[in-house]
Parts: sequence; structure tokens; C-alpha cells
Amino acid sequence: MDMPRLTREDIMRTYHEMLKISGVPASQLWVTSGGAMAMHGLRRDASDVDSGCHRTAFDTIAAA
Repeated sequence: MDMPRLTREDIMRTYHEMLKISGVPASQLWVTSGGAMAMHGLRRDASDVDSGCHRTAFDTIAAA
């Protein structure tokens, strides 16, 4: 079964949900890979939202 592709708006909504759930600031969590390419207009959409974070943000998320 094919999963629906994520538009730029879907990626932004998911990113904001990730920030809210994790409790880390936006400066500590970023979108990578296909999602980043879609956000910069290099692709129409993405299959998922990959992200990276600073070590302090990782520690915060892991402790939750």
C-alpha cells in the first residue's frame, strides 16, 4: 500500500507537532533529507519527515 506523499504544508505541520511534543526549541531540531528538499522547492513532496537535532535536544527527548 502506498503512503500519501507529504506536501510542504504537511511537512511544516509535522515539524511544529514534533517541536510541541518534544519540547525542544526550533533552533535545536531541523528537517533533513527529502523533507528539506521539498521545503526549499527542490522537490514537490516527500515520503516522510526526517530530522536531526543537537545533542542537548536529543538528551531532552530521550529523558521524556
